[in-house]
Parts: sequence; C-alpha cells; structure tokens
Amino acid sequence: MADKWPQFWCDRNVAEITSGKASGAIALGAPVILAAAISSDGELTFSTTTTLGDPATYGVYVGKVGHIAAAAADGDKILVCRRGPAKVKVNGATVNIAAGDWLEASTSAGIAVKLTAPGAGVIKAVLARAFQASTADGDFILVFVQSQVNSG
Repeated sequence: MADKWPQFWCDRNVAEITSGKASGAIALGAPVILAAAISSDGELTFSTTTTLGDPATYGVYVGKVGHIAAAAADGDKILVCRRGPAKVKVNGATVNIAAGDWLEASTSAGIAVKLTAPGAGVIKAVLARAFQASTADGDFILVFVQSQVNSG
C-alpha cells in the first residue's frame, strides 16, 4: 500500500480533533463512527463501520492520545479528526479516486471509497474531499475531513 503523504496524519494546528476511546481495533486512517454517545467513564467511543456511507460516520482516526501514530486496540484513548486536513486509507482500485472527489466509508472496515449517489430516501454520510488521487487498494491519501449528511 502506498502512503502518498508519509510525514503527516493530521494537521492538529488547524483541524478539529476529538478525543475518545476505541471500541475494538482501529487502523490508522480509518473512517470511524460513534459506537456509543458516551461511555461509562464519560468518553466518546469510536469504532469502524462496514456500512457504505454510514450515516453515523464521525471522522477519521489519526492516532492515539499523545500524538502516537499507531493502530488502536480496544479501550485505547484515541484522536479523531472531525474536520480539517488528514490522511485516510482508501480503495481507489474498484472506482478510481481523483483529487476533488468526495469520499464515504466503505463496506470494508477502515476504508474510504469514492462517494456514490444515494438512492431515493437513503441517507448517507460524506466523509471527506480528496486532495490526492488513488487507483490502488490500501493507499493513504490526503483529504479534507468534513463529515456531513447526503440524502437521496
């Protein structure tokens, strides 16, 4: 898998970052959803999703608390980019991603794909806008995260 921006996970100086904890394993650059509004210890809990365009999509996992760029295990304290520049793991092989394309969570956990138009009455979440192209599965590309609802 190619990392198209190796020194960067999230621009913490300008991005909106939320801290919480992982519910299950989460890979770096994975789209995440709110697993539970607030856990028993008062923290937001995040997990991955396998629902295309999951309306619960919240942002992108960018590392552990303390700016540690590593995969998260269940219960780890984590950082999620809600809005701003970050890297996301994508599958650009099935449908190529061009700079400027909108992305959504895919049916594969921890992966974003090019946004498809929602069917009539279907609500989906747009995850981010691609700043880089991808034609491979497993690329990490630079995006601008801005999770929002898109309905058909």
